[in-house]
Amino acid sequence: MEKESARVRGEIEQLEAEQQTLEHRVNFATIELKLAEEYRAQLSTPAPSVAMQLRNAIVDGFRSAFQSLLALVVFLAESGPTLLLWLMILSFPAWLLWRRYQRSSRWVQPREFETPQFTTTNSLASS
Repeated sequence: MEKESARVRGEIEQLEAEQQTLEHRVNFATIELKLAEEYRAQLSTPAPSVAMQLRNAIVDGFRSAFQSLLALVVFLAESGPTLLLWLMILSFPAWLLWRRYQRSSRWVQPREFETPQFTTTNSLASS
């Protein structure tokens, strides 16, 4: 009986080892799947007419102009307070420099050119 029990125990251990090997193989198994779609060429639509192309260009032009105007408004909304602050800070020194320039230009008088005085003698009258 002991021999029979040892043999059955050996078979069980062998089957468990085989089961672990199979589980290990399943963990590393890869599945290769290829999908292919059959391509059918579509009928091409005719090119838009010249009038439609011109209309599309005008619409795109107005859209671009509006977007650039909007970008300018957004820029001024974002940077306007900062620019206004710097304008206020720098305007006082600029005003002082302008006053100094105005005062210094008042003291420098432009020279007036003297016109030469010619004396005319009438040679016919003296003879």
